[in-house]
Amino acid sequence: MKGSAKKNDAAQNALHRALSRYVNGGYWRRGGLPDLLLPRRGHKRVAEGLVRDYAALRGGGRTGSPRQRPVTYSVPRYAGGVPEVHNAAAFLADRLSDDLVAALVHGSLGSYEAVPYSDFDALVILKDAVMEDPDRLARVARDLCRATGYMIALDPLQHHGWFVLTEYDLQHHCEAYFPSVLFGYAKSLLPGDGATVELRVRPSHEEARGAFDAVATAVRRKLEAGLQPRGGYALKLLLSQFMLLPALYVQVRDGRGIWKGDSFRCAAGDFEEEAWASMEAVSQLRREWASGSVPPYARWALSPGRLGTYVRSRLPIPPALAERVDAGLLRGMLQLVRAMQDNLAAMQEGGGRLAFEGGVR
Repeated sequence: MKGSAKKNDAAQNALHRALSRYVNGGYWRRGGLPDLLLPRRGHKRVAEGLVRDYAALRGGGRTGSPRQRPVTYSVPRYAGGVPEVHNAAAFLADRLSDDLVAALVHGSLGSYEAVPYSDFDALVILKDAVMEDPDRLARVARDLCRATGYMIALDPLQHHGWFVLTEYDLQHHCEAYFPSVLFGYAKSLLPGDGATVELRVRPSHEEARGAFDAVATAVRRKLEAGLQPRGGYALKLLLSQFMLLPALYVQVRDGRGIWKGDSFRCAAGDFEEEAWASMEAVSQLRREWASGSVPPYARWALSPGRLGTYVRSRLPIPPALAERVDAGLLRGMLQLVRAMQDNLAAMQEGGGRLAFEGGVR
């Protein structure tokens, strides 16, 4: 039974990764140039495969564990003042409201704590009916890809698209991908007074450790290369990944998800002040971030697509911040990443409690 559960978890994760790439414009990667030149062909072909995989996953016979009590979140409608969020909400209402269980803005936009550094964090939950119809799924994917333009309009250095879940995911929710605590800070983007999301959390300790390891390894490789980030896009990606590590670290250490804003305080006590100083320095950069205006020649890049991403990746580092990201800061960041990895490795070797148990520590 345990092996069957792990097999189902692996299949769910594989489908989830493929679906996330798909709705964020990655359909062409499998089909090469023909799909790039004929995007509708690519969308339809990949949608057919995803529908088959989804049917196989739902037909796998997995049922919720008795420990997995359903948890219901009532998410109020977004009432903030960021125009790009309202524009995205209007687009979703017009094009996709019948296809989504919910569409939520989260992160600093969802908690009404946005600063100039903030990017557009948003989650969509696809209905089963969408995942059963290749034509409908292809249409939804095209529209969601178009809607990433609102994210880029808010933040030209945006480095991710939509977070994506399905109705099946809600019944077997993986905390490692989207910690359920985030629903408590999210806001609904669809018409009405808000959204109601019910989910059952499954054990996901291995995925949580994998998520930490993946981000920590990516950051460490960049820092060990000893190269200064070239351009604002690369710099913001590095800083964002680095500032995500405390939440991932605490998630593995404590066996439960945590709001990113609380993770810094919860993680800091595990490290010497000298080691943690780089996190404080990067957090200060976030507070003082100023992306500046996009040059006229790059205005056309404020749209989805690989070519637009290429142009945006060439936007310069904000001048006021460039000289502050020096070799000393990068060395301190590397020291802290290594300390986080060492701490979790020592805890695992010592038999520390790392497993998720239905989302409860």
